Amino acid sequence: MKLIERVLDTLIREMVDIDGMQFGFVPGRGTTDAIFIIRQLQEKYIAANKPLYIAFVDLEKAFDRVPRMSSVLEALSREFLTGVPWELLCAEDLAIIADSLEECLSRLKGWKDGMESKGLRVNMKKTKLLITVPGLNLQRDSGAYPCAVCSSGVGVNSIECTQCKLWVHKKCSGIKGRITSIPDYVCLRCLDQARPIDGRPVTQVVVDGSQLDVEASFCYLVDTLCAGGGCELAIITRCCTSWGKCKKLLPILTSKHVSLKTRGKVFNACVRSAMLHGSKAWASSASDLQRLRRNNRAMARWICSVKPDEGVDTDTLYGKLGIPEVTASLSVRRLRSYGHVERATSCINSIIKMAIPGARGRGRPRKAWSDCVRDNLHTCGMGNTDPQSRGVWKSGVRRSSRLLPIPATGTNPAADDK
Repeated sequence: MKLIERVLDTLIREMVDIDGMQFGFVPGRGTTDAIFIIRQLQEKYIAANKPLYIAFVDLEKAFDRVPRMSSVLEALSREFLTGVPWELLCAEDLAIIADSLEECLSRLKGWKDGMESKGLRVNMKKTKLLITVPGLNLQRDSGAYPCAVCSSGVGVNSIECTQCKLWVHKKCSGIKGRITSIPDYVCLRCLDQARPIDGRPVTQVVVDGSQLDVEASFCYLVDTLCAGGGCELAIITRCCTSWGKCKKLLPILTSKHVSLKTRGKVFNACVRSAMLHGSKAWASSASDLQRLRRNNRAMARWICSVKPDEGVDTDTLYGKLGIPEVTASLSVRRLRSYGHVERATSCINSIIKMAIPGARGRGRPRKAWSDCVRDNLHTCGMGNTDPQSRGVWKSGVRRSSRLLPIPATGTNPAADDK
């Protein structure tokens, strides 16, 4: 049956012309490619200090009324089709991308009218809009003492506001020089000089009589996109997902009848893979990597039944489990994705070369995906390896994964079974 299905699939694909905006269930164009395109557009528009508007359209109602294949072929009419990278379709998820709100809403209305003219419908209640601009993300409190201005956890170098009684970072305090004891200090939040906690300019827009919610973040193909860009919220979401996987597998991961090496294989295949899903497109900063290390370290201690006050370092724990460090796994995934992007002939190859004109703001620019790739190439010693040769690149990535910093093997190998 499998042979007959493969032959039929080959014959159908030769007769049917699948549009380039279709991702998923198409050879060479997976769901992670669609995620990569949107993140690259976000990154480039934020670097150029320009807004980007993304409408996530729900096509579920259209597919509920007629067969999926015929509905997709009819809906993708050339009358209202723009194409990649400004329109991405994966199963029932359609993303419409534009550099102005008027264009985005106009094209959304064109898709809606075009589908309705063919007897299809779009669920406008589930359709969401995401506006990407630096500083539009929704600030969330983190740490034991969140900053009154930026909401992230403060450390030693901070000062307390006399009005709201909250601590403020040195960088957010507006104080020049060293922080000294100021008895009447008032933070920028109390003076109404800080950016709003919710930076969205509008919360709703109207399209053809229907109200669309403007979200601060949106989960697109299991990857969380934030209005302010970056991958911090995506990493937080993936860490929560991996903790759920870890708790479901606790009977195996903490069983004394299973060796630590076997537990490490289960952890690497089920838990860490869930944590690093979509990580190929992440431009992770130092704080993002620290969050991944912190969560992996806590899981490894739980699996090995080691408490933090016992003084066992992380390298020893990873050595007992036989797994690499999480940032090494992230580097290998990113290098594999880089080879796929360089060899591709679709939009994912041209998107990294796209230049968005604009004036960059003051300060150091945000770390880009290309910067992360450059660091990984230097660390793994693959600067002279040709990514166009798939076999050579694959063997180079496999070889570099062995050359990355490997955790210590621990104490006694026989202790792994204890």
